Amino acid sequence: MPAIEQTRAAAALVPRRRRRLDGERLVAAVWDHPGRWLAVCVLITLAAAWQARSVSLDNSLAIWFAEDDPALASYREFQSLFGNDEAIVVAFHDADGILTAEGLALLNRAGEAVAAVDGIAGVESLATLLSRASGGLAPGPPNDGQGLPAHLVSADRTAAVLIARLQADPGVEQRRDAIIGEVRKALDGVGADGRMIGTGVIYEALNRLSQRDTATLFAAASLVMALLLWRALRRLAAVALCLVIVGVATIWVMGALGALGRGLNMVTMVLPTLVTVIGVANCVHVLRHVAHAKAVADRRERVVRALAAMMPPCFFVAMTTAAAFAALAVSPLPVLRDLGLFGAFGMVAVFALTFVLATVALRWPGVAPRPEAGRAIGGLAARASGLAARRHRLVLAATAGGLLAAPAAMSQLTVDTYSVGFLPADHPVRAAYRFVEERFTAYTPLEFVVRAEPGVPDDRVLGAVRDWQRRGRQLSGVGWSKSPADPMPPTGPSDAGAERRLRADDAWRVSFAIPMRSARSIARDIDRLLAQANMPEGIGVAASGYLPLYVRTMERIVFSQVWGFAVAFAVVMAMMALLFRSARLAAVAVPVNLLPVAVVLGSMGLAGIPLDVATVTIAAIVLGMAVDDSIFMLDGFRRARARGLGEQAAIRAAAREAGASMVLSTLVLALGFLACAFADIKSVVWFGVLLSLAMTSALLADLVVLPALLAATGRRRDA
Repeated sequence: MPAIEQTRAAAALVPRRRRRLDGERLVAAVWDHPGRWLAVCVLITLAAAWQARSVSLDNSLAIWFAEDDPALASYREFQSLFGNDEAIVVAFHDADGILTAEGLALLNRAGEAVAAVDGIAGVESLATLLSRASGGLAPGPPNDGQGLPAHLVSADRTAAVLIARLQADPGVEQRRDAIIGEVRKALDGVGADGRMIGTGVIYEALNRLSQRDTATLFAAASLVMALLLWRALRRLAAVALCLVIVGVATIWVMGALGALGRGLNMVTMVLPTLVTVIGVANCVHVLRHVAHAKAVADRRERVVRALAAMMPPCFFVAMTTAAAFAALAVSPLPVLRDLGLFGAFGMVAVFALTFVLATVALRWPGVAPRPEAGRAIGGLAARASGLAARRHRLVLAATAGGLLAAPAAMSQLTVDTYSVGFLPADHPVRAAYRFVEERFTAYTPLEFVVRAEPGVPDDRVLGAVRDWQRRGRQLSGVGWSKSPADPMPPTGPSDAGAERRLRADDAWRVSFAIPMRSARSIARDIDRLLAQANMPEGIGVAASGYLPLYVRTMERIVFSQVWGFAVAFAVVMAMMALLFRSARLAAVAVPVNLLPVAVVLGSMGLAGIPLDVATVTIAAIVLGMAVDDSIFMLDGFRRARARGLGEQAAIRAAAREAGASMVLSTLVLALGFLACAFADIKSVVWFGVLLSLAMTSALLADLVVLPALLAATGRRRDA
């Protein structure tokens, strides 16, 4: 080797050796005192398991909006003025007609039973109105033209609804699931078989599916990974070690959730699966490196050196993935912040547990993987990377073409969220919505608040509201409407609050019925109805209630996607530069790790998969996970160059050393995430499928594009 090459190699090895010695001291401390470290892990795990008992399911408003959010404050003001706008709607059907003595008796029994449920403020149905009316129902809107309220009975007289209003109690959201369960029991108790809809009913269904999906996904992912681990490690003890590490890390994450009073929901329910799958992939790299470490007489020295050599890249792998998760903390949506922060904690926990438990377990020879496992895969990876390096111009031209085409596909991306659409197509709640909207055209109330300046007479306000209602009901998709301008039927003491629910001080409540649709569609309905308001001077109108809050999540999704990815990209690339202390190596990592993000977002655009509250995290998480194999590949390349190998030979050596672990860990990730296909919540299915696609494309980028970039940016040297 020329003198200059020897000098460079020695210089490269000095800082590396210092870091290795630091790592050796840490690993040696665990090896020499295993009981102490195991005791610490056991105590933390027991404490976490105790805290995890309190983790429950929560899909309430609190997970979507911070308490100081202006949009939530506006909604709370609406509730303080008019009471809770959330209701449980129960639809009853009789093909022979619901307006019979039997049908009205059924509505009456159901109403009395539901009204007795704790948490229900009152009920409304055709039966309650008839029982309070004197001389029959008052004609006039909202009605079906024959004096019957259009929001209570269908035009064909075969269906009628019971509306159960929830109490305006701050704690009612925490009790919503229990209240809905009691309403079901009350209906069953009087033999009333009805179809239930409503915002709370949707979230209660999501809670139940989240609970089932969390267990299903974790079990499916664990089974898939156990099979893949056997293929990668070829030792049952090594497989068991990996599963124990990620199992304990998952308990720690669940314990952290419980200790901080957080629950699982339709977004954070993927946390156990994420921690398990990502953690197992990192375990594969560590254990395979130990299996292929240079043989020395002293087993302690061999294991300590091997684990110490893996500590720096594994630390940065954990930190970059954690940083990508933590970048979600910039999101204004609390649910995404929780996913990011607890996901980041999970990555740190996996790193710490991997080195502690692996060091203790590897004291026994039967734990280390068999060295021959994956050797053929490593050879194939080396040949693929070597070919890509030799044909780097062709590879980079094809990559550039793909990246240039990606914006056109990503331009098809839409930002939207649809709560009912998260449920399976055959779910009873979706079937209930179809049933109600087929017979009532539209049933989801869209609320507005009309305010008048001092001095504007009430008659003028009510006349303007009445005209607006008439124009609004003529719009396609808009059903009944209600306001203080409607003739009110006589009411008894049991509905004494009816007037307050429509007017409070200088504010009037106006409701229009629209179909339950996505946030983007509801935003259009709001704009259409506001355009029809045409209020006189001195009278203002604004959308209010729950649906505008629901629409607001679209803005938060865009903010979360853009800033979450921007922060993740900046932090991850900075950490790459810090790890390798090389502008060249950090620079080549940029397009390599942007490629899988472009593949995923472009695929979403082409497939019509929207960015919603679940998939909005995809870009930041993909970046944090895709960079892992880049770190192992570049670390192997740098060490090979430090040994004096030329560019082409160093690329092949890095791929041969890390390639098998990269391929096998990617299989663990891709197939582990595909377990999400067993989920009932649609957004979780897409989340898993897209992550699987991302990991596959990231592997190709690291084994093909990265070698091509290294070859194109480096000086040619003989092997």
